[in-house]
Amino acid sequence: MTISVQVDFHFTIQQVFGDRSIRIALGSPPTVRTLLDAVCTSGERRAQIFDDSGRLRSDVKILRNGRNIVFLDGLETELASGDKIAVFPQVVGG
Repeated sequence: MTISVQVDFHFTIQQVFGDRSIRIALGSPPTVRTLLDAVCTSGERRAQIFDDSGRLRSDVKILRNGRNIVFLDGLETELASGDKIAVFPQVVGG
């Protein structure tokens, strides 16, 4: 079974991925990690999302349907068809 999810890239991450939004089809059972592996098709993209040990960078926030994956199952959060994933760099300001 194949599912389709929408991925929205924001701010500086959008510049590296070249698109504000993409739709991607994934095999079952997909997770946030398999989604990120599928979209990180270059070293530059990978470096924007993952640290040297393959963990999600601490300055990257990912939301699944508006909820931070930190409060779900992290990178192992399972995805369903129609999910919307948002990828943000950490925004700091005052």
